[in-house]
Amino acid sequence: MRISLIITLAVVLVSCKKEKLNSYTVSEGPGVYDIDSNFYKTVKIGETEWMAENLRVSRLNNGEKIKYSTSAAEFKENEEKPMFTYYNNDSTLNITYGKLYNLKNVYSGVCPTGWHVPKEDEWLVLLEGFGEEKKGGGALKEVGLTYWNAPNTGATNETKLAFRGGGYFNQDGEFEGMGTKAAWWAEKTTFTYEFTPGAFFLENKNSLAYSHYQRGYAALSIRCKKD
Repeated sequence: MRISLIITLAVVLVSCKKEKLNSYTVSEGPGVYDIDSNFYKTVKIGETEWMAENLRVSRLNNGEKIKYSTSAAEFKENEEKPMFTYYNNDSTLNITYGKLYNLKNVYSGVCPTGWHVPKEDEWLVLLEGFGEEKKGGGALKEVGLTYWNAPNTGATNETKLAFRGGGYFNQDGEFEGMGTKAAWWAEKTTFTYEFTPGAFFLENKNSLAYSHYQRGYAALSIRCKKD
């Protein structure tokens, strides 16, 4: 199994064709609305544009309602249906941290028209200009201790994307990480293999941005990137 994993990851690294940014100049974007008329601040980084807030939408772009659930069992039993929840089932967190979505949303048109859930390589390119994975997490994180617990190591928010420690709903059916950790889905661009990373994580205790596989019935935050 270990040899198979190493070979698979090696092929992924060789075959992955990443986009390239000509510049990592950061500026305010015009913003964007979702199908529910929620408005999101956006940030331009080079020739790319990203949402500066987590997604809050409750419908797909075709108008289909995304099912809300508070049940870990329901998430696991309905992995092939778009679903969402709130951290600790607390809807008052929606504005501050957004909703937590299962993986099916990533491939179902959850972002506004003309936007998409960032691919793995797009996350990596974003990080490259801000210290890569070892330091890039700090450039993504909101500074201070309002949305992250101490020590919020390395937080500079150089990207102006203001990522917050809103926690997530893990693949064991438990809420985890409010103030200390958060996770965002990444669209897979290569193999749909068990150990292929499907999410990027940030923590309060370091400046890392690291990838980690999550099963489809976990519920994570979503940021959208302009096509």
